[in-house]
Amino acid sequence: MISAPDFKEKQILFVQSERGSENRIKFNNDNLVFLKDNVIVNQLSCHKIFAVFIAGDISITSVLIEKCVKYGISLCLLKSNLELYAEIASRAEGNYLLRNKQYKNSPEGELDLAKCVVKNKINNQLALLRMEKKADEAIEVAVKGAVAKTEATNDGQELLGIEGNMTKLFFGFTSANLAGNGGCREQNLTHITFCLISVTLFFSITSTRF
Repeated sequence: MISAPDFKEKQILFVQSERGSENRIKFNNDNLVFLKDNVIVNQLSCHKIFAVFIAGDISITSVLIEKCVKYGISLCLLKSNLELYAEIASRAEGNYLLRNKQYKNSPEGELDLAKCVVKNKINNQLALLRMEKKADEAIEVAVKGAVAKTEATNDGQELLGIEGNMTKLFFGFTSANLAGNGGCREQNLTHITFCLISVTLFFSITSTRF
């Protein structure tokens, strides 16, 4: 599983091949070596490499691919204009306990998990409005009602409807408040903050569906 130390300690390599030269990368004593015309240009320990981006034509071998898979290094092949045309992605181990819950659950268990996600999303939206002091009594009542319906429902489609209605209410309320701000620069920053949080909420619930 990819962890924080992977991003802190490992490096992403960019290799630019030159036309007219014999460009090659290979493994040598657990080091990834970049050669031009059989002369070593640079090398780095495979244990410190996260991914390798190669721009232009270069020679690679099946042994190199095997070693990259072994050490969890992704290879991304780019054209000279940096357009990606092929990749050999390493596979993360993943959180097997989480995957087991998501994909080997009973239909009832899946619904319970979805209900928990929807309730958390609704409560997070209410918390954001409270933080901005924009949660009036009507919204408080609507949220309590939506949470009660979420807990009581046994139908996935109904749950989707509850989540959709509350999302529409949340974004409609924030948009209405932002539209009345008059376009002040400081108030636009508040808009950006709301967007970032809202996008995070959106992806957090969307990612649980896959």
